[in-house]
Amino acid sequence: MQPAYPPSPFPAPAPGPKKSNVGKIVAGCLLVLLLSCCCCSGIGGYVAYLDNRSLYTPGDEVSRVPMVPGAPQQLSAAFTGSNYGFVQIWAEIDAQQTGPDLVMNGTASCQTDYGGGTYPQTVDIMVWPSNARVADFERSGDHVTANVMVHYEYMREGESARTCTVTLSVTGGTITSGSLVVRNYQRPSDRFAN
Repeated sequence: MQPAYPPSPFPAPAPGPKKSNVGKIVAGCLLVLLLSCCCCSGIGGYVAYLDNRSLYTPGDEVSRVPMVPGAPQQLSAAFTGSNYGFVQIWAEIDAQQTGPDLVMNGTASCQTDYGGGTYPQTVDIMVWPSNARVADFERSGDHVTANVMVHYEYMREGESARTCTVTLSVTGGTITSGSLVVRNYQRPSDRFAN
């Protein structure tokens, strides 16, 4: 049998206030919000990067015609994707460089649906030394091969094809062979544009 203890001269402690979990809940919500913002800004930043890449990236080939330097050539340009996108006209050339600079020059224009007119654009592109409009550039001695973007149109799915006229030549060299290529290029945001 246990001995009986005398009653304590001190009163029993009163139960304390119940601890609240509000601080932990708020901290957890803030942490989730912070992580969500980091993930979204990372994904959003990558999408923005993809969306703002140079339009001078060759898209998918739609059609091709042999290039006749110095002569006006007509091409049909249509966007074949969904929603919106760019129709690009590229000149793929093999050239023999004879001067210090190889420059592609001429004009490019496309008939528009609005107003029915054409708005010629002057083409004056430095091929060598290279610039942003030149892709797949290779040089061996005086021989140059390059993909040069000479014109683009922003079009919508189902829009009727535009007739484009392109006249190109080079200074500082001679085009030995070439093609005019119509390509479709679509940024990520163009897929969702409405």
